[in-house]
Amino acid sequence: MKKQKQHIAIMTLVILINCLKCTWRHIPRFSSSLAYVSFFNAGYYYLCKRHLLWEFSPKGFDWRVLRAAHTFLITPLLVLACLTRFPDSLTQQVTHLLKWVSLSTVAEYIAYKNHLIRFNHGWNFLWSSLIYLKMYTYSYLHTKRPLLTWGLSFLSMIFFMAYFNVPVEEKRLVKGPLFRWLPLR
Repeated sequence: MKKQKQHIAIMTLVILINCLKCTWRHIPRFSSSLAYVSFFNAGYYYLCKRHLLWEFSPKGFDWRVLRAAHTFLITPLLVLACLTRFPDSLTQQVTHLLKWVSLSTVAEYIAYKNHLIRFNHGWNFLWSSLIYLKMYTYSYLHTKRPLLTWGLSFLSMIFFMAYFNVPVEEKRLVKGPLFRWLPLR
């Protein structure tokens, strides 16, 4: 029950940050970037479902509910909070990104120490920091150059899958809620 309350506290904190920053009015402006982040987050769970690099410890939650909350609520809200106050000058942009990456990595460290998340297959905080840097940078880039962002995202996805030896099996990839009707041999 304690872990369930901690997960709820994290969700509440992210929602509260967005309420305090009045980010809700910016959702239409950044909706495509928020959908982009959710797509790649969901893609991670789909492609790596048998080889997860990081995983939330559900304790008291259905793991599907917890993943959905992070995929479609928490992560997009973090991106929304970051994008709504994105500065104009390059120096300020770098500082802003580093602040968000640092805060996200520290939050993940606290979650890790409280056993709310675990790492597998060689994943660590350095990789998490890189993912946060990519997430915030690519989300901003998506507002300016969406096609470039999608291309870079697919290339980095291929890199991560190769680097962390994520098994790619045709049967496994097409097996899931969208492809249950396909006859597999």
